[in-house]
Amino acid sequence: MENNYFSVIIPALNEELYIENCLKSLVNQDYLGQYEIIVVDNGSVDQTAVIAARYGAKVEREPEKGISNALIKGCTRASGNVLAFTDADTVIPENWLSQMNEIFNSNIDTVATGGTYLFYDKGFLPQVFFNKFINRFVLNIFKTIIYPRYPTLPCSNMAVRQEFYQKVGGFDTKSKWGQEIDLCKKLAKFGQVRFDKKLVVYTSFRRFSGEHNNEIIAFVRSVRELLVHVCRGLIVHLSNKPLQAQIEIRKKY
Repeated sequence: MENNYFSVIIPALNEELYIENCLKSLVNQDYLGQYEIIVVDNGSVDQTAVIAARYGAKVEREPEKGISNALIKGCTRASGNVLAFTDADTVIPENWLSQMNEIFNSNIDTVATGGTYLFYDKGFLPQVFFNKFINRFVLNIFKTIIYPRYPTLPCSNMAVRQEFYQKVGGFDTKSKWGQEIDLCKKLAKFGQVRFDKKLVVYTSFRRFSGEHNNEIIAFVRSVRELLVHVCRGLIVHLSNKPLQAQIEIRKKY
């Protein structure tokens, strides 16, 4: 079996509390092929870059704020033939790269692959409401109704063949959100954007809860964020306009 060369790209901004666990999980991969870790520091004022360097990551600086800018910088510095993406607050199973490598080798028409994510935080909202109820419900709808027409992968758990990333022009340079949705939409014109339910990563609930300790506030915010994610995906997929010209729905919430 061919071993692809993976470039794992992590955009980061003030992630000193989270990025160490992410990097630990990446340096402990069981993958026998070559891979590199690229952390793109998007203007941190904490120890994010120092921690990344300690784990042997290639640290790149991107002064222009914005996740798309950080992702693009990481891709321009990548040496691998496959670009893998995750978030600084995400923990990766040890067989993540091995599974992705097998998917690419077994499906030559696959231009991108990825899976889902679960939350590692303790508590009723992340562990029961989202991990056990919402995730199953949304995942079933996603697999059966949405994904066949609008293939989309999360940027915390996605890998793209470098050749096709370059062919479609990469991430949109002006997008403030939905950059992975737009990328998948473009990639789908050249091959399969393959969702695999076995590809699971574990991430922080903070992006949904806003790190609120109050359960009611956290619940309202998390449901709002979930709806925003769904609406964003539909807007990007249903629109033929450039991503930067689309409605920024976050302003409405």
